[in-house]
Amino acid sequence: MSKKIKPFILHCGLLWGILFFPIIINAQQKVHGYVMDGTTGESLPGANVVLLPSGSGTTTNPFGYFSFYLTDSTRKMAISYIGYQTLELKTISIPDSTLFIKLKPGYLLDDIEIKATRDLHNLPATSIGEIKLRAQDFSHAGSILGEPDLMKTLQTLPGISQGKEGSSELYVRGGGAGHNLIMLDRAPVYNINHAFGLLSVFNVDALKETTIYKGSIPARFGGRLSSVVDVWGREGNDNNTRGSIFMSTVGTGLTLEGPYKKSKSSWLVSVRRSWPDLLYSGLQSLGNNGRFVPGISFHDINARSNFRIGNDRLFISFYSGGDKFFVRSKTRENKTAYQLKWGNYLGSAGYTSALSPSLFLHGLVYFSSYFDREESTLSGQEQNNLFERKSIFNELGAKLTTDWQLNTHHLLKTGLEGTQRWFSPASTIQENGEGKQSIQGTEVENGTISLFGESLWSPDRWRINTGFRLVHEFGENSQNTSILPRFSANYKLTPAITLKAGGMLSQQSFHVLSKSTSGWPGYFYVPVSKGGESATSKEVSSGLSLTPTSLLSIDVQAYLRRYRNIAARYEIPAGAFEQIDWDQQMKTGDGKSAGIEILGQYSHNQWKADVAYTLSKTTYRFEAYNNGKWFPGDYDRRHDFHFNLTFQLKSQKEIKRNINLDFNYRTGQPVTLPSAWIPASPPPLLENAYWYDFSFISHYSGPNNARMPDYHRLDITYETTKKKTRGERTLSFGLYNVYNRRNTYLIYYDSDAAHYKNMTLFPVMPFVMLKRTF
Repeated sequence: MSKKIKPFILHCGLLWGILFFPIIINAQQKVHGYVMDGTTGESLPGANVVLLPSGSGTTTNPFGYFSFYLTDSTRKMAISYIGYQTLELKTISIPDSTLFIKLKPGYLLDDIEIKATRDLHNLPATSIGEIKLRAQDFSHAGSILGEPDLMKTLQTLPGISQGKEGSSELYVRGGGAGHNLIMLDRAPVYNINHAFGLLSVFNVDALKETTIYKGSIPARFGGRLSSVVDVWGREGNDNNTRGSIFMSTVGTGLTLEGPYKKSKSSWLVSVRRSWPDLLYSGLQSLGNNGRFVPGISFHDINARSNFRIGNDRLFISFYSGGDKFFVRSKTRENKTAYQLKWGNYLGSAGYTSALSPSLFLHGLVYFSSYFDREESTLSGQEQNNLFERKSIFNELGAKLTTDWQLNTHHLLKTGLEGTQRWFSPASTIQENGEGKQSIQGTEVENGTISLFGESLWSPDRWRINTGFRLVHEFGENSQNTSILPRFSANYKLTPAITLKAGGMLSQQSFHVLSKSTSGWPGYFYVPVSKGGESATSKEVSSGLSLTPTSLLSIDVQAYLRRYRNIAARYEIPAGAFEQIDWDQQMKTGDGKSAGIEILGQYSHNQWKADVAYTLSKTTYRFEAYNNGKWFPGDYDRRHDFHFNLTFQLKSQKEIKRNINLDFNYRTGQPVTLPSAWIPASPPPLLENAYWYDFSFISHYSGPNNARMPDYHRLDITYETTKKKTRGERTLSFGLYNVYNRRNTYLIYYDSDAAHYKNMTLFPVMPFVMLKRTF
């Protein structure tokens, strides 16, 4: 064992002893079990389990499991979940065995439920940087063309920037799109874009809940710098066969679910595909006699099976999604075709078991694969040419985690994780009449082994989360062992005021590079270059939550974050995807970001309003650019404001109608433009052989030296839901960009007009979606 690793191990043991000291085992009665939907049998993660009259309690884990000790003063236990009727149990009648608690959908606004919600003084509060979203939070939020979208909902939260209009990427607290750990059932997803980002790959009909950690990320998550998006899919109805079908302006989908064996096992399958490409391509083929046909399409499939083996659970999940952009043309002599394909495959299997009332185990194995392939062909009477570029990234991983409920106020989480990654960032194949030429880029493997410990201690008004990750990285390019501490704390000053603080150190052993700085979509994944260091980020944050009334809540947070060894490429023009020697083209540097985030929510009778505002500044520094001076980050936005207002026009058992207004404003995105034009002259020979105008050469003062105009937009949506004999029918329609703001998507140089112009892609657009459940 090296001299450098020994102190880490000693520190690890010392931290374990200090952080997890409040272990008090007593002989109190222990209560444990699962909270489930009484109609579908699906687990309810994050359900509140509260002891009355003390108001202390816990929440269920992602699998609906809970465990805690009863106190001598406990008389009742209240179980609640948003959108479900609260259930109360007398502790004297609770059996000494695993409980299966089934909640009924719907609200019972009686005095008991209101009192229960007001008495949750000691219930663990949401940590700083953490936001939970249930299915109802993102099932009504529209994308550009009206279809509900999870990532578009996350982009409306403070501290999260959208990037370009219509994109699905998340830029969190100064980080890049590749600095986020996005998981489906705890397995990583590496492509989140459909149709260049107009939609994300997550079909909301197959999702149950999502938690995003913008900062102070718990020790159980690692491998990324900026954030964690923890998405959980639905398990399927284990009582009855159900389904839904929808059609929107951009796509259509079908979801089916049902039991293999009632109350024992279930299945769910959800498929989605774009449909306008089929119609458009056909019309183009007829109208242009097949000479020029462009198109774009996407599809995804979610499938899941769940089995109950006694009190244990086994689940198997599969996801497949892909996109294709193509252009085809045909003449009498030749046929040409260009297509760009990208997508993600994901398979996972997990097993959960309550080894004892206080010890819960979860094991997971998964395989995730991302691909990006570009291909052009020319076939004719005299020649046949083929050119192909491709990038592939594969990851195989396993996780084993345990939850130990040591006593009523202390939960200990531990785990071991291992990953192996295979990088093939860039390779080309070229074939013509003279033969076939293949250029294979550098293929690299690396892996990580991580051990984590996390202590959640909730004495009285405190909720303290301390933990660390011990990470060992190994591979062909580098080896490294490090300890990454994590900390967050909440203190309930009064029933209406909660103080929060936190800090973290994160590390990432690979980089995600854009294919081109000119705006062409797509990414490819590369490991840390030989002799280089992993990227790291440090953050400290603080804030407070205010709930002056049951109708109003306000959350304010401030953060400071520092990045090291992040990767980028700012050459003009840039085509990183075309470079086989990517490790020579990549540059690394530092970044820093600071900001204040405000989230306010108000609801009263038929009204519900959400306000999100971020004031922030993000800068980068690379020795290779801008003479080593700081410059604005890629998605640095001084102001980012979002306002959403929902008004219920009608709310009855048989029919519901509401109208929604959604307004967005944000500072213009940084962009790199020439700062001067230098007179020049063409080459002395063969001047007419060059297409480029050599009379002037553009000079760039540095990356991100200009900004696009500020962005703002208003959307309006009307939605009506009507109960049918079996299921419901939902119709929604509205306008995107109501006042037709010509927001800039891209700035380009118009040689005819001899100046730069703004390109707008999304003017005022109507949208409609029809959904039927059965």
